[in-house]
Amino acid sequence: MVNQALHTSRKQVRFYDLDMSTTVFFTNYLKWFDSIAADEFLRARGIGWEKIYQDNVDVAIANTNIDYKKSLFINDVVDICIEKVILGNKSMQLCGSLYKHDNGELVATGKIVYVFVDVSSRKPVEVPEQVREKLS
Repeated sequence: MVNQALHTSRKQVRFYDLDMSTTVFFTNYLKWFDSIAADEFLRARGIGWEKIYQDNVDVAIANTNIDYKKSLFINDVVDICIEKVILGNKSMQLCGSLYKHDNGELVATGKIVYVFVDVSSRKPVEVPEQVREKLS
C-alpha cells in the first residue's frame, strides 16, 4: 500500500525503459528502487552519500531481490515505495514495493541490502552514526 510507505517516488515509464516485448525491461525495477527511491528517501532524511564518502565510508550492494507481479508499459506511472528499513551492525536493508499510480495495483516487491565499507580497504565498517541517528 502506497499510504503505508515511509517514502514514495514517482516515475513515468518512457520508451527507453522498454525491451523488445514493449514492457519495462526487468532490471529497471531495481534501478528505480536504488537510484530513485532509495536516494530520495535518504536525502529527505538528511543523509547524503557525499558526506558519508567524505568520512571514508562507502556502500556496497550485498544483496538484491525483486519479485515481479505485473508488467509496466509505456506511459504507465509507477509509485516506488520504501516501506521498511532494517539497520544491522554494518548493513542497511531497504524493503519496498512498486505500484501502478492510477489504480494502486502491486507491480513488484523488493529489497536491497547495502553494506557500509571503508573507502580504501573495502572492508565492512559499522553503520555511520549519522545514518543510524536519522533512520532509527
